[in-house]
Amino acid sequence: MSKNGSDKRKVVSNDELLRMLQSSGNIAADEEPVENTTYNDLSADFFKMFVEKKTGKTFDDLNQSIPQILNNMSLARDEKLTLAGLLLFGKKPQKL
Repeated sequence: MSKNGSDKRKVVSNDELLRMLQSSGNIAADEEPVENTTYNDLSADFFKMFVEKKTGKTFDDLNQSIPQILNNMSLARDEKLTLAGLLLFGKKPQKL
């Protein structure tokens, strides 16, 4: 357990700890992995089109897999889409 402030009150919930980290700027909500998501929840064609437009190269020329690019762009972590990845490129983000 962590302490919160000078009163040394114990932080008892993960939600409270997450809010503290977000407010301090040490963690961003859009970079958090979304539970129960996989790369299958991604609109791969739309993502490939975005990457090709952003880089000016074909997807094959980049010589990287979709998971590699997603992780490099902070759109996935631990084989799960982040909130940003899901909202930007998810097939049905409202479902999750």
